[in-house]
Amino acid sequence: RKSGSFQGIELSLSELGRDATEQRESADAIKTAGLHLIVNVSSSFGGGGRNSSSKSSSNSTLDTTPADHIKTFESQLASVSALGDVVTHINCHNSGNERWDVTMASNYLSDVLSTSAQYLEDNP
Repeated sequence: RKSGSFQGIELSLSELGRDATEQRESADAIKTAGLHLIVNVSSSFGGGGRNSSSKSSSNSTLDTTPADHIKTFESQLASVSALGDVVTHINCHNSGNERWDVTMASNYLSDVLSTSAQYLEDNP
């Protein structure tokens, strides 16, 4: 890459590949190119992609719980962790559910913050 050009690429897990092997291959190619990787995740959609076709029926309904979203978020963080040190940032889009009451939303926020803190501790 030339000085002054872009430094990285932003993709969701589903945009990186159909499975963990393809995702790691894509991440390795990005690293080989000398670029950084920003990964988009979402607790509302399976792959976190803007055009993700991997929405699961349980995560696309309006009655999902904070626990459902945390489980999805944790799973995606585990997948991001497997990509290696090419990942420099994680963007979390569409997290939570706007139809939750204040108590449910607060519980979700508390859980997602502790999950995020643990991820950062495990992946310095």
